[in-house]
Amino acid sequence: MSATKGTVVLAYSGGLDTSCILLWLIEQGYNVVAYMANIGQDEDFEAARKKALKIGASRVVIDDLRADFVANFIWPAVNAGLIYESRYLLGTSLARPCISKGLIRVAQEEKAQFISHGATGKGNDQVRFELSCYALWPKVKLERMNLLTTDIILQQDGAPPRYAWAVRTLLDEVFPNRWIGHAGTIAWPPWFSLLTYLDFVLWGFVKDRVFADKPRTDPELMKRIVHTILQMVTSDVLSKVHEEMVVAPWRIPSFIKRFQGRQDLLQYAASHGIPVPVTPKEPWSMDANLMHISYESGVLEDPSAPAPAGIFQMTVDPQRAPDKSCRLQINFKHDQEESRRLCRLLFDDKAGEDRQERRREFLICKLKGSLSFRIATR
Repeated sequence: MSATKGTVVLAYSGGLDTSCILLWLIEQGYNVVAYMANIGQDEDFEAARKKALKIGASRVVIDDLRADFVANFIWPAVNAGLIYESRYLLGTSLARPCISKGLIRVAQEEKAQFISHGATGKGNDQVRFELSCYALWPKVKLERMNLLTTDIILQQDGAPPRYAWAVRTLLDEVFPNRWIGHAGTIAWPPWFSLLTYLDFVLWGFVKDRVFADKPRTDPELMKRIVHTILQMVTSDVLSKVHEEMVVAPWRIPSFIKRFQGRQDLLQYAASHGIPVPVTPKEPWSMDANLMHISYESGVLEDPSAPAPAGIFQMTVDPQRAPDKSCRLQINFKHDQEESRRLCRLLFDDKAGEDRQERRREFLICKLKGSLSFRIATR
């Protein structure tokens, strides 16, 4: 099918979900640019590139974000002692805004109208990706909804965060003297906080049809509104309105209806010749980066079942671990800027292979020294 819906930049991992989503987006009429972020995961990026191109991606971007991830996300988190519920180091959470930065940069370079991801509609990743993208490129949402014309007035809700200086400054730039809200340029009550952008965009759809022939009386106006909503606002219309700039397949009814679970994805991949790193016997997914690895789905969703043998990638199976204690001590001697500089040099791939390896060995030693990194086994 020829692309008719515009260009979408897909956060692509090469795994089951995003490989199937890549092909599904092409079937829906999108021109898909696959974006892969290198955040230290053990991945054959060249093989993933070839697979994405074979599936049908118009371009594959492999972005090395390791230095940025370490310097601007991992180290600040370690410095702050960031830990969730006394046990989780937020390895996946920290990586998402880092990936979003690269994703939005490529979307701007490609002049894309959409970004897409493979996060499920029930988890936190969809929020991490989408809020990061909206924060980094808020005007895309407005451009997608064609709200930049001079005859449009934006009415926002009265939630306290909307009063932030950064929000008001952006609104003054995008809607000069044409926005309603707390301290807005038009004296009018703010938008009711329970309404969402669905109401705002959908009302435009309804209004165009209600006022195609201007009603003469209030009862006639009400009758047309009710008739238009009941007869023309279908589930497909609601889905398209909700789509906005982010194409989230796991929240699109047609995608969910087609793919009820991972078994459907596996069958779809097999029928289209898409190789994936999972089989029906091992239907779990993994998310890895420099900081950690996490696992989900399949037998892992049963709290009464132990982790399957052989699943551990970055650690030793507790049953096979040596019966010795270990103490880890980190002392910060230099400031963050020095650590960031060392990290940037550490992942500089411009040097030759031998020289690069020697440089990395030297910088690792220096970085450890700057942090007084020490492991003592007792």
